[in-house]
Amino acid sequence: MEKISAGYNAAMGAVMAIIIQIFGSHNHIFGIYILLNILDWLTGWYKARKKKELSSKIGFKGVVKKLGYWILRVMQNCRENGYDNVQSLIQQNPE
Repeated sequence: MEKISAGYNAAMGAVMAIIIQIFGSHNHIFGIYILLNILDWLTGWYKARKKKELSSKIGFKGVVKKLGYWILRVMQNCRENGYDNVQSLIQQNPE
């Protein structure tokens, strides 16, 4: 169990480092956006379950739509920060 916990902590640390690098000082706004995405997913799932209309196809379409929103937000933020491509983001030296 400790190996799983250590792996999870390392993965989440890496994810947070990437988020902070991409979103900079605005990362708290994107944290709120993530929470709202999760809340939207949960309320949609709850509604479909109550109406007995659960559908993997509809759920998948919703996930793809949300991923599209996130991709657009990341691309827009990278343009604002002057990152012309992902390679320049990865090769940037912190100073």
